[in-house]
Amino acid sequence: MRIRFLNSLRFRIFLMSLVAVAPLIALSVYHAQEDRNRENKDLRDEAIQLVNFTLIEEAQTIDGARQLLLSLSNLPKQYFTDSVRCKNYLSHLLAKFNRYIDIGVVNKNGSLFASGRSAENKKDYSKSEFFEEVMDKSGFAVGEYFVDPISHKKIINLGYPILDEKQRIKAVLFASLDVSYFDAIEKDFVKTFHDEFLFIKIDDEGNVITANPSTNGLIKDIITPAFLRIVPEQNNGIIEAPGPNKQNYLFVFAATESDLFQDKLHLVVGVDKEKFFAEINKALYRNLFLIGALFVIILAGVLILSDKYVLKTVKKLIKAANEMASGNLSVRSNVDYGSGELGHLAVTFDRMAETLEQHNSEREKIEEVLHESEERFRNLFEHSPVSLWWEDHSEIKSYIDQLRASGIEDFRMYFQTHPEELANRVKMLKVVAVNKATLELYQAKSKEDLLKGLAIIFRKESYAVFTEELIALTSGKTVFECEAKTQTLTGKRNYVIFKLSILPGYEETWSKVLVSMMDITERKRTEMLLREAHERLQTIIQASPLAILAIDPLGSIMNWNASAEQMFGWSEQETVGKVCPTVPSEWLPDFHDMITQVVQGKTFSGLLRCRQKKDGTQINASITSAPLRNAAGEAIGAIAILEDVTERTKSEEERSKLFTEVQEAENQLRLLSRRLLETQESERKNISRELHDEIGQTLTAAKINLQSIQRITKSQKIVNELDVTISYLEQSLQQVRDISLDLRPSILDDLGIEAALRWLITRFTQNAKLKFELEFSPANLKLPKELELDCYRVTQEALNNIVKHAEAKNVKISLLLEGELIHLKITDNGKGFDVQKARELAIKGKSLGILGMEERVKLAGGEFKIISSDKIGTEVCAAFPLV
Repeated sequence: MRIRFLNSLRFRIFLMSLVAVAPLIALSVYHAQEDRNRENKDLRDEAIQLVNFTLIEEAQTIDGARQLLLSLSNLPKQYFTDSVRCKNYLSHLLAKFNRYIDIGVVNKNGSLFASGRSAENKKDYSKSEFFEEVMDKSGFAVGEYFVDPISHKKIINLGYPILDEKQRIKAVLFASLDVSYFDAIEKDFVKTFHDEFLFIKIDDEGNVITANPSTNGLIKDIITPAFLRIVPEQNNGIIEAPGPNKQNYLFVFAATESDLFQDKLHLVVGVDKEKFFAEINKALYRNLFLIGALFVIILAGVLILSDKYVLKTVKKLIKAANEMASGNLSVRSNVDYGSGELGHLAVTFDRMAETLEQHNSEREKIEEVLHESEERFRNLFEHSPVSLWWEDHSEIKSYIDQLRASGIEDFRMYFQTHPEELANRVKMLKVVAVNKATLELYQAKSKEDLLKGLAIIFRKESYAVFTEELIALTSGKTVFECEAKTQTLTGKRNYVIFKLSILPGYEETWSKVLVSMMDITERKRTEMLLREAHERLQTIIQASPLAILAIDPLGSIMNWNASAEQMFGWSEQETVGKVCPTVPSEWLPDFHDMITQVVQGKTFSGLLRCRQKKDGTQINASITSAPLRNAAGEAIGAIAILEDVTERTKSEEERSKLFTEVQEAENQLRLLSRRLLETQESERKNISRELHDEIGQTLTAAKINLQSIQRITKSQKIVNELDVTISYLEQSLQQVRDISLDLRPSILDDLGIEAALRWLITRFTQNAKLKFELEFSPANLKLPKELELDCYRVTQEALNNIVKHAEAKNVKISLLLEGELIHLKITDNGKGFDVQKARELAIKGKSLGILGMEERVKLAGGEFKIISSDKIGTEVCAAFPLV
């Protein structure tokens, strides 16, 4: 009963009604999914901003620690000889910088000299990573990340050497950074995106470094073994996993290299999925409810009207059809035809009843037509000009199936090791029919005569073809074609194109196979004559006193005669199949252009070109060239005849020598420009270091001394005057740092191009309302120092131009490795400019920014271009070779 209802017209009307509203349901679900995807993308973008903020904050923290330790290393010598005085000063300093757990001094042997922490610290630092690194490289070092046994806080030690007059290490300064210092900063930054964001930093071993919120219970719910397994394995992505209170959370995670924590750092941003998609789900449920109500209304109306206007008529047609099935061909539908589809159906039914009486006579006519078609097929088969064989391979198929069932898979190896099986399989072939062309081809009087002589036609040398045929069929192919040698019954050899096809529908049995054999004996004889003519032509070419070369369209040698070998020194074996070696590298473009013109039909006569011998000697050659064509008249290359005319063109050599000298002078000029640029950068680096290390340290020491005086003085007037003086010193110190960074940012030398570009972006975002996108591929790209400097200076100049002139909102910087090239692109969406006009102004000395960038790139051996328009903005592109 249930199946009957499912097949009823009423149920199908119900399905049509459902289909009518299905697009609305799909559209609602689609829009909801699009909204979710958009929210997911926004979540990823916000996570990327958090990652960038974290890296910038780490870089600034490292720089701050470096400046602090550098300043301390310049304290008067008495601070490092009196441990009590040193401890008191460090304690006071530690109270001021709350981000540090401890600040201290370690002796050369690793023992603690003085510490700013009140608790006694007798730890041996000789095995500490920061101590060993400072002692090794005599510079600033970031140590290991660990849990302090005294404060039970997660800390990182940063070290800096104290040098004597001979620049030898006499002690090591260290500052123990409290990792929880990042919590408050990151908490405030996370709130700018979403109040309920979770932001967690995890190291490679699954330890939680920082977390917002920092409730241990929440973190314990989130950081499960399964979660820790996914995050380090995938590095980047978005997953759904249980969060706080077992709620479903969306977690976006990304891996990044940390200069502070040394190992890879995993940053995770999570948000409650239900709350995140609450508005989207609410809109989806509301739309589905409205669509469901509409569907109920439509369905009720359709079912009521279908009973009256559809089902009644259909029942009459069913009754008439049942009577017709019982043999009553005079039955009619008795339905009012009307103009609708059911009326047309009734008309069609009645007409069908009328035509059924004519069915028997028409069937006889159809059988007659089929008989005639079969006769035509026989005539086509019999009188085809191509040899046709109608065969039955079913026994061979059964034999192959038996071999496969016994475990044989490599049939080629099997037939090679059992050659006697081939002769037995040939006997299994059943030839059902052959046509007249077959009898004529093999000079047989009848089919019986042909079958008796199969052993003569297909000799043992034909078994190789039979083997390849079986291998093709066993691999699942239904068509096989090859050239084969056969023999007529009178012993005459002939060549045929053998083609076998299993007819459609018989692939499982091979019981109907059509074989055709096309006689190509005359074509083989023609090919033999062509080969003989080719050999005679080669003899003439080899005997020619002039160098004759045949060259393909790509410039490779196809033919090289003895005179060419005598003229240039290369043998035929050394040149054939290779690009023409006689063309000097500077003439290769002209050579390929000439080959292209000749292939297109142009000829040259007496063309003078420079060519070179095997020993490097260059000669002038007179070249006559014309297209080389195949038998069909198609150009397949060029034929060139060369004559040595060096003695007649000595003046040309003198001009060539003069050109070489000019080119060498230009190269020397570029080399001098590069050295001048390197010297300028070196001077900027030295000045920057002097400003930062000498003047900056002096100002910092002066500031610290004034603060010390301020603390011990009792005069409020002096305190107020010292406040003003200290503020002036702070301004001067900041100006010195800014000038030093503009001359040569130390972050470029210490942390590389990626950190330097991120720092550069931070500086520009402080003064201009720009949204930056930074792309590196691969991640953590490492470049040679000179190349990093070139990329940084080009980017710096491009950003200066964008801020001054472009009025852009968005800027994208990408640094990509493609093969042996580094591609740098700086793209903005601001107003464009006329590049050619800007170049003309730069040449006149009015604007040197573009020429400076272009010259820097070219001196590095790279390529530079600018694309700009009012519609798309400006794109600065530079490509640098790695070597």
